[in-house]
Amino acid sequence: MRILKNKALTALLFGLCCLILLSSCAKKDKGNTDTTAADTAPVQNGMVYQYSGGGNSDRVVSGINYENGIETYRQSYDYWPDGRLQGITRTVNGQETESWNYNYYPEGQLMQMVYLYTDGGVECRDDYKYTESGDIQSISSYVDGESMGSTVYTYNDDGKCTKEELLDPNGAVIKHTEYTLDEKGNKVSAHFFEFGSEFAYSLYEYNKNGSVISVKNYRKDGTFTGEESFEYNADKTMKRATKKDSVGKTVSHTEYLYDDGFCYREIYYENGKPVYRYDYSKEGTRSYYSY
Repeated sequence: MRILKNKALTALLFGLCCLILLSSCAKKDKGNTDTTAADTAPVQNGMVYQYSGGGNSDRVVSGINYENGIETYRQSYDYWPDGRLQGITRTVNGQETESWNYNYYPEGQLMQMVYLYTDGGVECRDDYKYTESGDIQSISSYVDGESMGSTVYTYNDDGKCTKEELLDPNGAVIKHTEYTLDEKGNKVSAHFFEFGSEFAYSLYEYNKNGSVISVKNYRKDGTFTGEESFEYNADKTMKRATKKDSVGKTVSHTEYLYDDGFCYREIYYENGKPVYRYDYSKEGTRSYYSY
């Protein structure tokens, strides 16, 4: 049963990824059913999407996943009348194997995500609660009705997050992160705890526009462990994120591509070579490709 639950939780995380970029300006016109392949080049590993209208930031309607050039599964996407993502259905050889379904509060916030693993009937569920100001207050996870724990967020009077806590099914805190903020509400530092004991911290640096340009990471004893740096386009959108080790050697970097201001692709590199990428749609779907 533990193996099955782990599989289900992994798939639940996939469903969460599909809502990373939920957009409030999702298209409402469902009449356009023309589709265009996301990429024309052959794909060996990863998913090829089809979009309504043919643009990288248009609505995703279907996708085919490949491994070593062989089709492994297909996915179809359904939307609520207001354009929000309603469900994703995965099929193998024409048989449904998995599905993700999304429900929303009247205000438009995500209320619940339900994942069903058909081959075994395992149902996973994430329930979302919000503060009066609309910030996420907690995310509670369940597998077959059994609590898997939750993540709880604490905010200051200005609506800035000051603490994140990971709780076990009994409500005990396993890990938590505490943030210190400057007078503008920007993060100055993050302190990481496990079972009440601090084990690491990070320090933030910003440019004149208020965008973070560096995050330096340390062990509790002050030993420097590495740094993440960030570059931006003229419109202040993220251009590149670079990760370096403790001696300043570049470990990896990520490039961000845009279509009319919308980030539709992130490409991750190691040693200067692309390793994988994520493609996004305005409805919040995220697809993975390996190179």
